[in-house]
Amino acid sequence: MVQQSRSKPLILLIEPHEEHLGRGRDFLLADCSTTFDVVTVKSIEEAREAVETAASAKQPIALLLVRHILDEGMLRELLSRAKDVSAGVKVILYAGDLNPSFALDAKREGLVDFNLDEPWEAPETSLEPLVRDVLRAWET
Repeated sequence: MVQQSRSKPLILLIEPHEEHLGRGRDFLLADCSTTFDVVTVKSIEEAREAVETAASAKQPIALLLVRHILDEGMLRELLSRAKDVSAGVKVILYAGDLNPSFALDAKREGLVDFNLDEPWEAPETSLEPLVRDVLRAWET
């Protein structure tokens, strides 16, 4: 896990696959690291730790990029906690095998703001514009 600086709003990428984690980290660091604190993790447990660190430091969380993880109960708890910690946080849920009912329920409950299929296949057309738009809106 990359260390949190706590001086800038947090972007948290939760991606269990190393290849996709690297691509996401590279994009976020190149595009967002001057304005945001970028943290990447591979598990819900690490993500929970990053959210709690942000909460104790009163660091706002701007964005969670989350691969749909099979343990939907733990994922729901994490998203709920992130929304409690930072009311303005936006959540982008993604995966090629995204459970549509989970995504719809989570959107209805206000836990997920956007969901999309496998963004790392063509990040310049799927994920990058969405992340830029969300962060631009968050900054205003």
